[in-house]
Amino acid sequence: MAKKTKEYEVAWLCNGKNPKCRNRPGCYYNIQNGIRGSCDHTMDPKYAINKNLDPKKDKDRFDKFTLGDQIRYYERW
Repeated sequence: MAKKTKEYEVAWLCNGKNPKCRNRPGCYYNIQNGIRGSCDHTMDPKYAINKNLDPKKDKDRFDKFTLGDQIRYYERW
C-alpha cells in the first residue's frame, strides 16, 4: 500500500482587500446569522500581504497545525 501524503493549506496574513471584507487588515466577516468573526488570515494568495512566503521554506514565519491527514500553516503576525 502506498504511503498517503498529507495535504496542506496555507493561511497568510490578509491585506483586507477582499470585497467580502471591510478593506483593512484584521477586518471582520460574517460567519452566519449576522454573527461576525474576526479575520486576520486568508486562504487566497490573491489577498495575502506576503503571498510569496512558503511555509516549507519560511518555517519561522508560520505556525503548523496537524489534524489527521490535514496540515494547516498560519502566518504569524
